[in-house]
Amino acid sequence: MLAKALPNIKSGSTAMFAVSIVAGLAIVLLSSIPADAAPAPVTVAVIESSCHFSDPPEELPHTTVRATIDPVGKAIISFYSDAGRTNLVGTLNPSDTFIDLAAPGTYYWDATAVNGFEVVGPASGEFTVESPCPYQPKSRGTFLDDDTSIFEEDIEWLADQGITKGCNAAERLFCPDDFVTRGQMAAFLVRALGYTDNGDGDLFIDDDGHTFENDIDKLGTAGVTKGCNPPDNDRFCPDDRVTRGAMAAFLVRALGYTDNGGGNLFIDDDGSTFENDIDRLATAGVTRGCNPPVNNKFCPDDFVTRGQMAAFLHRALG
Repeated sequence: MLAKALPNIKSGSTAMFAVSIVAGLAIVLLSSIPADAAPAPVTVAVIESSCHFSDPPEELPHTTVRATIDPVGKAIISFYSDAGRTNLVGTLNPSDTFIDLAAPGTYYWDATAVNGFEVVGPASGEFTVESPCPYQPKSRGTFLDDDTSIFEEDIEWLADQGITKGCNAAERLFCPDDFVTRGQMAAFLVRALGYTDNGDGDLFIDDDGHTFENDIDKLGTAGVTKGCNPPDNDRFCPDDRVTRGAMAAFLVRALGYTDNGGGNLFIDDDGSTFENDIDRLATAGVTRGCNPPVNNKFCPDDFVTRGQMAAFLHRALG
């Protein structure tokens, strides 16, 4: 009975039907889709974008290739290293958004639609990665911002010894290019040399409530600092930047250096308040000067960076 009720379906068409039960009768709803109906369009764009740094370094550097597929997931993109498409080097599946390919190199790609879609517009192409990506390993040390610093080894040593916690522990930053303040210098030296006696505190009138007040009092009690306003020396100036000359004096007092190597080791510190301290620091091998490779200058009035401070302490105590 049902078969007799069906209308004729044209050859070459696809029949679709649904059955509905109404008052005990089966009613069949039919529709047909011509076999030559156009498939839905999908567009593809391949973009050679950013460098992907290999890690570990023995791996080849890569470039990250991203693709935009609209609608998403309706095409597969194949990548080849040769124009004849015989050497497949990677496939970007519908669920992917990028693929990494070795650099440098020239690549050829073909897009194939899936799920009844058809690629509209360019379905193939090529691109060239002309220069390799430089190797830049992921940071494996304590801090994330010293990987390109010439003082990285010194900074990591400082952290290993518990002398520094960085400038932002939560973000794992050391700030190697920031200048060192006198308060920070006090903290560095107190941790490095293990000073514990603060002389009952309150040695200076300008550090009350300061983050480094206790370190400053310990440094003063140890005789490493005499203050910043002679002859009264009742102030420490905790937020002032430390010059290279002042740093030499701090370290010489802290480490007890006495030999000045005959003096006059640098040509730019004659008459400086800290000349003798500078000569002692150089004789001890803690400083090498400020103008390599000649290193006949010390630059006593330049401010000390946190990276430089790490190097000074590492040479002195490492």
